[in-house]
Amino acid sequence: MERLFDRDLPPGAVDPESAYLDLGLPAGTARPYIVLTMIASLDGKAVVGDAGSTWGLGTEVDHLLFKQIQRNCDAVIVGAGVMRVDDIPYPRITPEEADRRTKTGLRPKPLWVLVSGSGRLSPDLRIFRGGGENILIITTETPDPSTLAALEGKTQVRAFGEHTVDIPALMHALRHDYGIRRLNSLGGPILNGAMLEAQAIDELFLTLAPKIQNGRNGVTLFEGEAFPPEHLVGASLTSLYRSGDELYLRYRLRLAP
Repeated sequence: MERLFDRDLPPGAVDPESAYLDLGLPAGTARPYIVLTMIASLDGKAVVGDAGSTWGLGTEVDHLLFKQIQRNCDAVIVGAGVMRVDDIPYPRITPEEADRRTKTGLRPKPLWVLVSGSGRLSPDLRIFRGGGENILIITTETPDPSTLAALEGKTQVRAFGEHTVDIPALMHALRHDYGIRRLNSLGGPILNGAMLEAQAIDELFLTLAPKIQNGRNGVTLFEGEAFPPEHLVGASLTSLYRSGDELYLRYRLRLAP
């Protein structure tokens, strides 16, 4: 792996095991400091097929960096659609890893936050093996209580918003009720769009996969309300790494006032 550009480090060869290991993320105050992790094809597709296909866009190095970013954060937030399709398991946290996290000021085991406006999530998802104290479902005030009954004992549940999830209120609660200072978002694109509109993304870690799908109406990184041309969200490149033909970009977003 090669470091092509980094604001704080010289160019040169890098062991992927050490890259992104210590990102120096600041601790959020009013809300968590939020970093978004995504991958896209050269033609901008964030979703290219059925379950597992997006994960297959990246190489083993991409998968390693994906996990390293999570290790810098107290919690992970992900949309229910991603969980239904990819069935992401709760990460294995060894006693040594829990101790490392504690010493670096992180939650010993990460809190996984699943956002589902409908509350419809299968109790058989692998994420629920992480223990109810480490899983939080965020929904709205509209789901039928029976929808959540099957999840009793597997998770915590909280509602924010009547018909859609109130992102600012959720972020305030994560910081002040759960002590989350650094949050890693895994998307998907609809959640990304909502968080961008709420100015709740500070950094974007984007893997650019050297692949092209072609086709019309593909899903992109952000699927929310379009901003007018005079109010596009800007970004500053913080670092650029390469492994083979795969690129790893880190951007600091310039959110509007």
